[in-house]
Amino acid sequence: MKRKSRKRITRTERAQIIAQAKAKGWTAEQVAKKFGVSKWTYYGWRKSRAGGAKKAATKAAAPAKRAAGAKTAKRSTGGRVSRFNRAEILAEMNSKGLTADQIAKKYGVSRWTVYGWRKRKSGGTARAAKPGRTAMGKTAGASISTASLRNEIRAALPEILRQEIARAIIEMVGTRTKTKRRRRGKK
Repeated sequence: MKRKSRKRITRTERAQIIAQAKAKGWTAEQVAKKFGVSKWTYYGWRKSRAGGAKKAATKAAAPAKRAAGAKTAKRSTGGRVSRFNRAEILAEMNSKGLTADQIAKKYGVSRWTVYGWRKRKSGGTARAAKPGRTAMGKTAGASISTASLRNEIRAALPEILRQEIARAIIEMVGTRTKTKRRRRGKK
């Protein structure tokens, strides 16, 4: 059985199809049926065309912005951010006191991506405590690190357990020795 070859639709034809569908108010299903493509293909065309128009407008405006002295801080979405750029972004976040949401919006990434960068930069631990705060979140003159607090608890815990167990044993044994048993038949 011979395989049916697909007709290749060029970019200009796609643009014409999209324009025609928009002008006539066709649904994706109607376009798919009329031109012999899936509705998902049509959605992809629409998305890439909108993205292409957006990129073209951004590129056209960039020289004017640069001439005016404005920074073009927002990067295009869809690409990866290098380690060097991540470090610069996190440094900016810390120096200006920006939130993850603000950084995410400015650089076109999700806030969860920013949280991941921050976590990896700090060595996989939770975010650094604010200056003047302890591990428990209360303000103190001398800040205590989480690790030192954990070590102090580990050192004190065996003694606390020994004291509690001794107290429970004394309580259990002590109550039996205080009360005398009565023998039957004697008062």
